Amino acid sequence: MREAIERFLRDATLVTLVLAIALGWTLVLLAQGVAETVTTLLTHYPDSDLLDLGGGRPLTWAVGNRLLTVYSLVSGLVAFAVVVAVAFAVDRRRERSRPARQLQRR
Repeated sequence: MREAIERFLRDATLVTLVLAIALGWTLVLLAQGVAETVTTLLTHYPDSDLLDLGGGRPLTWAVGNRLLTVYSLVSGLVAFAVVVAVAFAVDRRRERSRPARQLQRR
């Protein structure tokens, strides 16, 4: 298993492509979260609808006659943070394996 991971990490083009796609997708999720937060905050609801609309959604609060929902925004931020952490871990692992590979070639 370790050898398979090492081979995968050696193929820099594939790793870069995978991380770029993942980062792009998390940015889309983040943008959707911002859009949902702004849209729900700008929509004015009658008092009778507020309990029905916000009742079952996590991270949703009634503020005046508006809803504040940050669930999608937080989900996008978490996904973005995970992808960035994986990218840093891959980069760090590559940096550690470079000197070892250079010594083996000599």
